[in-house]
Parts: sequence; structure tokens; C-alpha cells
Amino acid sequence: MEQSLQVISRQERLEKWTSRIMACRSSGMTIRAWCRENQVPEKSFYYWQRQLFDAVSRQKNPGQPAFAEITLPQPKQTTVPAVTVRCSGMEADIYNGADAAVIETVLRILKSC
Repeated sequence: MEQSLQVISRQERLEKWTSRIMACRSSGMTIRAWCRENQVPEKSFYYWQRQLFDAVSRQKNPGQPAFAEITLPQPKQTTVPAVTVRCSGMEADIYNGADAAVIETVLRILKSC
């Protein structure tokens, strides 16, 4: 019962903010000016705008996981190898951060020559 009341209350707030956001967008004013004129904290405006976008997104893709692209920082490339291996007239440079399996393969190839 209490949970359904919370859902209704949240739905009412979403509807209220939907009308506020639509009023702001149709006013021709900047968000900052509209919020100032209507005595709405900008942070609240952006919070509810995000809540509305999330609610719409969930309606379009219910139960679908959301994915976010994560870009890992690239390690600094060094121009100086950490190790140079010479064997039978062949040479292989190994740099910091090289994959262990690649190093093992290179060394095996050098050994077989």
C-alpha cells in the first residue's frame, strides 16, 4: 500500500515537472532566466529534467540494461624499449606494459630460430 502511494506521489511530481519543463522550453527564455522568474532552483530544474528523461527511457526500453561507454586512459607510450632481446642475429624490443602472452610467443619464436 505504502509503496503504491510512493509511486503515485512520484508520478504526480513527474507530471508537475513535465509541465514546468515544457513551460520553460516554450517560454523562449533561457533556463536560468525562467528559473529565476519562477523562483525555481536551477539544480531542481535539471534534477527533474534528468528524472523525466530517465523515466521516458525506462518506458521505451523496460527491463533493458543501460550501457555506458568507458574509455580507459591510454598508458604513456615510451620510445625506449624496456628490454631488447637478441638471439641468432634477430632482435625483439619489449616495451613496458607488453602482454605476457605476446612476450612468451616472441621469445619462443626467437628460441626456435
